[in-house]
Amino acid sequence: MVQGDSLKWEYNLPIGGSATAEAWVDLNGNGIIDPSTDIPLFGAMTQTDGQSSQDNGPGDMDGLVNGHI
Repeated sequence: MVQGDSLKWEYNLPIGGSATAEAWVDLNGNGIIDPSTDIPLFGAMTQTDGQSSQDNGPGDMDGLVNGHI
């Protein structure tokens, strides 16, 4: 990924469920996240199925309680 690219992710959860996500930068390029060598891109954020707004990150983009974020 290069600077300026966008991130996209999807979760399949139990209906109304929540997921906590973290994005990390793999500084040594070994494909494994290791807190002693890599750095978090941003802090952990929680997303809940059906909640379109979240205090610490983006909400569920479709806003539906359907098991998918």
